[in-house]
Amino acid sequence: MIDLIKKNNEVFYTKKNLNFISQKHINFLKKKVDLTKNKRARICLHKDSSKLHEMIIILSKKTYIRPHKHVNKPESLHVIEGKADAIFFNDKGKILKKLKMKKNNKLNFLYRLTNSTFHCLIVKSKYFVFHESTIGPLNKKKTIYANWSPHNDDIAGIKLFKRNLIKYC
Repeated sequence: MIDLIKKNNEVFYTKKNLNFISQKHINFLKKKVDLTKNKRARICLHKDSSKLHEMIIILSKKTYIRPHKHVNKPESLHVIEGKADAIFFNDKGKILKKLKMKKNNKLNFLYRLTNSTFHCLIVKSKYFVFHESTIGPLNKKKTIYANWSPHNDDIAGIKLFKRNLIKYC
């Protein structure tokens, strides 16, 4: 059995100070992700008040990550399993860079974002599993969503937006 504390259907915390992540944890998240509204799930390895936040995150191919940027907050993403395109935009929505992300390939398997740049992920495999590190604690007011991108509840807009991004990718 996996020793986790459930915060909600998408977020779980480890109970111990010394944590080990195994395939059991990833399999646990895979079972949870399709049951969530946003088609994402995570295990947080940190405490809410920690200065360093580390998470194991799984996204489904159906996940929509709205383009966003963090104010003065670096972020690192390290692929564990699956494929995705990481897309980086300027403030007006023009694509600056696209990275094909995949583990154990000539493709990129890690990125570190140190400035406030709009970014999103387009999942290319059934699941995309990664380790994310950033500075805590979480302050939702310091995440800015791109006004040129559809809101999370705009289903038709999301389909069109993702279709257009996939054409580019």
